[in-house]
Amino acid sequence: MHAVASIDSLVQGWVGTYGLLAILLLMTVQCVGVPFPSEVIMPVAGYLASTGSLNLVVVVVVGIVGNVVGSLIAYGLAAWLGEPVLLGPGRYIGIRPTMSRWPTDGFAGTGPAPSSGADSSRDQDLHLVSRRAGPGSGSPPSPR
Repeated sequence: MHAVASIDSLVQGWVGTYGLLAILLLMTVQCVGVPFPSEVIMPVAGYLASTGSLNLVVVVVVGIVGNVVGSLIAYGLAAWLGEPVLLGPGRYIGIRPTMSRWPTDGFAGTGPAPSSGADSSRDQDLHLVSRRAGPGSGSPPSPR
Protein backbone atom coordinates (compact mmCIF):
# COMPACT_ATOMS: atom_id res chain seq x y z
CA MET A 1 0.00 0.00 0.00
CA HIS A 2 2.93 2.31 0.65
CA ALA A 3 4.13 1.97 -2.96
CA VAL A 4 0.71 2.99 -4.29
CA ALA A 5 0.65 6.06 -2.04
CA SER A 6 4.12 7.08 -3.17
CA ILE A 7 3.17 6.70 -6.85
CA ASP A 8 0.07 8.83 -6.22
CA SER A 9 2.06 11.59 -4.55
CA LEU A 10 4.70 11.42 -7.29
CA VAL A 11 2.05 11.81 -10.00
CA GLN A 12 0.40 14.69 -8.13
CA GLY A 13 3.73 16.45 -7.81
CA TRP A 14 4.60 16.04 -11.49
CA VAL A 15 1.21 17.17 -12.75
CA GLY A 16 1.22 20.11 -10.33
CA THR A 17 4.71 21.18 -11.38
CA TYR A 18 4.88 20.41 -15.11
CA GLY A 19 1.19 20.64 -16.02
CA LEU A 20 0.19 19.62 -19.55
CA LEU A 21 3.55 18.09 -20.43
CA ALA A 22 3.35 15.82 -17.38
CA ILE A 23 -0.22 14.82 -18.29
CA LEU A 24 0.83 13.98 -21.85
CA LEU A 25 3.89 11.98 -20.81
CA LEU A 26 2.23 10.17 -17.90
CA MET A 27 -0.83 9.20 -19.96
CA THR A 28 1.44 7.98 -22.77
CA VAL A 29 3.65 5.95 -20.45
CA GLN A 30 0.61 4.59 -18.61
CA CYS A 31 -0.82 3.15 -21.84
CA VAL A 32 2.47 1.45 -22.63
CA GLY A 33 2.26 -0.45 -19.36
CA VAL A 34 4.13 1.55 -16.74
CA PRO A 35 1.97 1.67 -13.60
CA PHE A 36 1.07 5.35 -13.44
CA PRO A 37 -2.69 5.13 -12.95
CA SER A 38 -4.77 7.44 -15.09
CA GLU A 39 -7.26 7.39 -12.22
CA VAL A 40 -4.78 9.61 -10.40
CA ILE A 41 -3.39 11.61 -13.33
CA MET A 42 -6.65 12.93 -14.74
CA PRO A 43 -8.42 13.82 -11.47
CA VAL A 44 -5.36 15.83 -10.39
CA ALA A 45 -5.41 17.54 -13.78
CA GLY A 46 -9.15 18.15 -13.39
CA TYR A 47 -8.59 19.69 -9.99
CA LEU A 48 -5.93 22.00 -11.41
CA ALA A 49 -8.36 22.95 -14.18
CA SER A 50 -11.03 23.75 -11.60
CA THR A 51 -8.66 26.11 -9.80
CA GLY A 52 -7.86 27.91 -13.06
CA SER A 53 -4.28 26.64 -13.32
CA LEU A 54 -5.10 24.64 -16.47
CA ASN A 55 -7.78 24.80 -19.15
CA LEU A 56 -10.23 21.87 -18.81
CA VAL A 57 -10.70 21.39 -22.57
CA VAL A 58 -6.95 21.35 -23.15
CA VAL A 59 -6.49 18.89 -20.25
CA VAL A 60 -9.03 16.51 -21.78
CA VAL A 61 -7.49 16.77 -25.25
CA VAL A 62 -3.95 16.26 -23.91
CA GLY A 63 -5.15 13.23 -21.90
CA ILE A 64 -6.77 11.71 -24.98
CA VAL A 65 -3.72 12.39 -27.15
CA GLY A 66 -1.45 10.81 -24.54
CA ASN A 67 -3.72 7.78 -24.35
CA VAL A 68 -3.80 7.33 -28.14
CA VAL A 69 -0.04 7.84 -28.54
CA GLY A 70 0.66 5.35 -25.74
CA SER A 71 -1.71 2.81 -27.27
CA LEU A 72 0.00 3.17 -30.65
CA ILE A 73 3.40 2.69 -29.03
CA ALA A 74 2.16 -0.41 -27.20
CA TYR A 75 0.69 -1.77 -30.44
CA GLY A 76 3.93 -1.09 -32.30
CA LEU A 77 6.00 -2.82 -29.62
CA ALA A 78 3.70 -5.83 -29.66
CA ALA A 79 3.78 -6.03 -33.45
CA TRP A 80 7.56 -5.66 -33.53
CA LEU A 81 8.52 -7.89 -30.59
CA GLY A 82 5.65 -10.33 -30.99
CA GLU A 83 4.43 -13.35 -29.17
CA PRO A 84 7.73 -14.49 -27.58
CA VAL A 85 7.83 -11.39 -25.40
CA LEU A 86 4.23 -11.94 -24.31
CA LEU A 87 4.75 -15.61 -23.56
CA GLY A 88 8.16 -15.17 -21.92
CA PRO A 89 7.29 -13.17 -18.80
CA GLY A 90 3.58 -13.87 -19.33
CA ARG A 91 3.98 -17.47 -18.19
CA TYR A 92 4.56 -16.17 -14.67
CA ILE A 93 1.11 -14.58 -14.58
CA GLY A 94 -0.76 -17.43 -16.27
CA ILE A 95 -0.62 -16.53 -19.98
CA ARG A 96 -0.52 -19.74 -22.01
CA PRO A 97 0.30 -20.15 -25.74
CA THR A 98 -3.33 -21.02 -26.50
CA MET A 99 -4.45 -17.69 -25.05
CA SER A 100 -2.32 -15.73 -27.51
CA ARG A 101 -4.06 -17.48 -30.41
CA TRP A 102 -7.63 -16.65 -29.30
CA PRO A 103 -7.86 -13.27 -31.06
CA THR A 104 -6.41 -14.48 -34.36
CA ASP A 105 -8.48 -17.67 -34.33
CA GLY A 106 -11.61 -15.64 -33.68
CA PHE A 107 -10.93 -13.35 -36.65
CA ALA A 108 -10.05 -16.31 -38.89
CA GLY A 109 -13.39 -17.96 -38.13
CA THR A 110 -11.86 -20.96 -36.39
CA GLY A 111 -12.24 -19.72 -32.83
CA PRO A 112 -15.20 -18.85 -30.65
CA ALA A 113 -17.98 -16.75 -32.13
CA PRO A 114 -17.69 -12.99 -31.81
CA SER A 115 -19.61 -11.42 -28.97
CA SER A 116 -20.84 -8.45 -30.99
CA GLY A 117 -24.47 -7.73 -31.76
CA ALA A 118 -24.00 -8.78 -35.39
CA ASP A 119 -26.95 -10.60 -36.92
CA SER A 120 -25.24 -13.62 -38.44
CA SER A 121 -26.50 -17.17 -38.61
CA ARG A 122 -23.61 -18.26 -36.40
CA ASP A 123 -24.68 -15.81 -33.68
CA GLN A 124 -28.29 -16.93 -34.02
CA ASP A 125 -27.28 -20.58 -33.75
CA LEU A 126 -25.32 -19.88 -30.57
CA HIS A 127 -28.23 -17.89 -29.19
CA LEU A 128 -30.59 -20.80 -29.78
CA VAL A 129 -28.15 -23.27 -28.25
CA SER A 130 -27.73 -21.13 -25.16
CA ARG A 131 -31.50 -20.77 -24.78
CA ARG A 132 -32.00 -24.54 -25.02
CA ALA A 133 -29.19 -25.17 -22.54
CA GLY A 134 -30.34 -22.57 -20.05
CA PRO A 135 -32.56 -23.07 -17.03
CA GLY A 136 -36.07 -24.09 -18.00
CA SER A 137 -35.01 -25.11 -21.56
CA GLY A 138 -35.47 -21.73 -23.14
CA SER A 139 -38.05 -20.17 -20.91
CA PRO A 140 -37.12 -16.82 -19.37
CA PRO A 141 -35.61 -16.97 -15.90
CA SER A 142 -38.06 -16.64 -13.08
CA PRO A 143 -37.74 -13.60 -10.79
CA ARG A 144 -36.24 -14.28 -7.38
